[in-house]
Formats: sequence, structure tokens, C-alpha cells
Amino acid sequence: MPRGFGMQLAAAAALVCLSAGSAFAQANAKKKSYTLHGKIEAVKESEKKVSVKHDKIEGYMGAMTMDYKVADDAMLKKLKPGDEITATLYEDDYTLYDIRPTQIDDRVKPPAKGK
Repeated sequence: MPRGFGMQLAAAAALVCLSAGSAFAQANAKKKSYTLHGKIEAVKESEKKVSVKHDKIEGYMGAMTMDYKVADDAMLKKLKPGDEITATLYEDDYTLYDIRPTQIDDRVKPPAKGK
């Protein structure tokens, strides 16, 4: 094997990965996006999926519990059953993107009477 061939091969592999990621992003850019609001029922880390009980997604699907792939591996590790989330979903792509925890601050209480 000629010297430097390994570096060329690694560079070519990196280019293929970047091209595939770019093509995927462009494909989703052409699809209609929807906002999903729901609650994590289960995290299936080995499958890179979560089971989400979600509200109706206007113009796309009714309320249901369904498994979705998670685009961000780091986020998958942070999610746990009971978490309420908001995420982006693209038409005909059952993968959750831009997952954001819905924060409910139960420490905020109405002011006491007389104050």
C-alpha cells in the first residue's frame, strides 16, 4: 500500500459522510415540518428511539403514542420517561429533531392573599 493512501482513504470516507449528512439536511429542507408536543413514555437507547405520547399534530396526525428515532445521540442519553418535550418532525420522516424539554416550574406559586 503506497504511503499516504490511508490518509486519502480516510479523507474520502469523511467526505462521503459529510455529503450524506448534507443531502439528508437538504431533503428535509424540502419537506413540510411540524411541531410535536408530548411526553416520553420509554427510552429505547439500543434502537436510538423514544416512545412518545403526543398531542394532535395539526394537519398531520392525531394524538397517539408512537416510537420515533432520535436524530441527536447526545439528547437521546439525556431523555427519560416522564420528560415533556417539544420537537420538530418532518413529513414522512419519523425522526425527532431539535428536541427541547418543556420546562414546567412548579415552584412558581400564586401570591398569598393580602400581599
